[in-house]
Amino acid sequence: NCTFSRGLSPDKGAVSWSRGGPGGEAAVPLRGRFALANPDTFLRRGEGTLAITNVSLEDAGIYVCRVLLWDAGEARGNGTRLHVYGKGPCLGPPGQAAGSQAGAGALGPHWLSGSHGFCVWVGSSGRPPPAGGAEN
Repeated sequence: NCTFSRGLSPDKGAVSWSRGGPGGEAAVPLRGRFALANPDTFLRRGEGTLAITNVSLEDAGIYVCRVLLWDAGEARGNGTRLHVYGKGPCLGPPGQAAGSQAGAGALGPHWLSGSHGFCVWVGSSGRPPPAGGAEN
């Protein structure tokens, strides 16, 4: 997730994503499996979330958002760690159907989704969720 305050000219700006740690970041090309969730409206909405399809084990890592608004300058996010745990059925916390998505309220800062046989948890804390699905 990458949210930002819109500038005075919400039609002039750009969002980019990189992956890796400090000093070792590589640009994430926004094509193919990687794309902005709302490419046509991200500036007006102030939201440049990265969407990854066909998630694989190799996609795990830290993703960092950069926003450039022509009238407000450039800002960089703190990074979001993506954990990919492996193939198998996606079983959510108690009361949640397998493979379903939960909002932030159900899993703290994490959400769960089933994507082509992989279980994926995303959170900004940099730690995987404990066995119960909630974070301390």
